[in-house]
Amino acid sequence: MLSDLECRTATCPEGKRHIRLHDGGSLYLQVAANGSVGSLGCDALYGSLHALEGDLRSEPAKLPDSGVMQALATVSSETRMALVEFVR
Repeated sequence: MLSDLECRTATCPEGKRHIRLHDGGSLYLQVAANGSVGSLGCDALYGSLHALEGDLRSEPAKLPDSGVMQALATVSSETRMALVEFVR
């Protein structure tokens, strides 16, 4: 887990557009080259939703099975718990 100090003092190395500091779970903090701190990202949740959207937009649309929906529910729950812990 990222500490408060790590988040507040994070800098982007010269020559890079941005860096992502991962918390060891599914969350990250993005720091841009200009020093701005981006929003908190949720890699696992984004990946699950992106895959689901791809299936739904395919021709013909592929409806998710119960396993996909259960995996999405699990990732959503884990992301929520990580966010709650992060803001404490």
